[in-house]
Amino acid sequence: IRNYKGTTADEVQKDFLNSFIVKCNNNPQFKALIIYELFNQPVFKNSESYYGLFDWVKPYTEYVPKLWAKEISNLNSPQ
Repeated sequence: IRNYKGTTADEVQKDFLNSFIVKCNNNPQFKALIIYELFNQPVFKNSESYYGLFDWVKPYTEYVPKLWAKEISNLNSPQ
């Protein structure tokens, strides 16, 4: 998802990741999926600055999950 300025809604990222995971699971040759861009990095001012799954509240000390990370966390939490 091209999100150069961080203006694309988090729902777009969440929907993309969920649909990609479904496609992977439907592929019989699928073995593993790694999602590695953990934090937004707007300081770099490039196309990958907002790929992160977490937003900084205070850089390097406090963060909040974006929608997909929050959704996955809720799925993995004990009920």
